[in-house]
Amino acid sequence: MEDTGQCGLTFGGQPLDYPYPVVELDGLTPVDLVVDATIDVTTRDYSFSIMVRPTNDTGALLHYKTDDTTKQLQELALYISGGYFHMERILKTKSEISPPSTVQMPINTWNFITFGINFGNGEIIIAFNGDTKMHDNNYDQEVEFVIPGILRVGGMFNERKPNLKGRVAWLDFTLI
Repeated sequence: MEDTGQCGLTFGGQPLDYPYPVVELDGLTPVDLVVDATIDVTTRDYSFSIMVRPTNDTGALLHYKTDDTTKQLQELALYISGGYFHMERILKTKSEISPPSTVQMPINTWNFITFGINFGNGEIIIAFNGDTKMHDNNYDQEVEFVIPGILRVGGMFNERKPNLKGRVAWLDFTLI
């Protein structure tokens, strides 16, 4: 298998002729992806994964914003600040922010990050290059993921954090 994403990895089941192109993020223009599906998302854990190579130590990696403002989940974000990454879940009634990571994300190096929520107990789970950290800071339980919405890669809708400079080679959304 060929490493068409230039990230040092090939992915299981990747067809030989299917490219995983690298997206260059210039720090000015993020990429918006529409998340729309007819799948049952109730009572399920959910996570996002990204293969990223930042060229600076501060910036927004992912920011999901639902189209449905009547539901509990409004936004979900992952960003780096000073090399440490944070996850934020914005609900109708409050914001939940994970503690900063204990490991700094190296710049100019490919990094694999998965972050998600355990539906049943509300734990925020972050895996960074294979090391998993769970945060249970009395986060709200049974908050369902809401579709449809927009996933912004490399920026935030309200520009709370600066846009990311670097490369993205792979992105995944999983319901468990």
